[in-house]
Amino acid sequence: MGKNEYLKAEENLKEAIRLDPNFSEVYNNLGSLQMLQGKYKEAIEYFNKALKNPYYVNSFIARTNLGWAYYQLKDKDKAISILLEAFRENPRYPKTLIYLGLIYLNEGDLNSAEFYFQQALKLDKTSGEARYYLGEIYFKKGDKEKAEELWQSIIYLSPDSEWANKATQRIFLLKKTF
Repeated sequence: MGKNEYLKAEENLKEAIRLDPNFSEVYNNLGSLQMLQGKYKEAIEYFNKALKNPYYVNSFIARTNLGWAYYQLKDKDKAISILLEAFRENPRYPKTLIYLGLIYLNEGDLNSAEFYFQQALKLDKTSGEARYYLGEIYFKKGDKEKAEELWQSIIYLSPDSEWANKATQRIFLLKKTF
């Protein structure tokens, strides 16, 4: 999956399921693979299969992914409900908070989005993703200095990351516009 060889990844994951039909992590990975390809309904099927296993220790991960898949299908209320379930199951998983933040950011509720991204950052102080979107929120709220500060911190913490590249672009545009 990491090499974008989706067909090969799917073949290997399905072989793992054939060998162990109760391997919830593989169902979650199959669902994630479907999401990468924009196949959200198929992803939901795999996430639900992962969640059927009562012994699945990391079910909050599949539940988080399930919530995001529903949001991609424009079912915001169901997405939020499922993400809050995932949060109750494991309040220390930053991705759940990031997805909640993204939903509220996309819906224009900057205060709720800010809250969730700040919570995610408390759990993972180096999260480029949370820092990037917090920067977006501060930019939209008119606090350009704080936005730039957050984007600069991403570049400092992980200069070779995808988030540092995005932050560099935002800083360039910020300085070009203002």
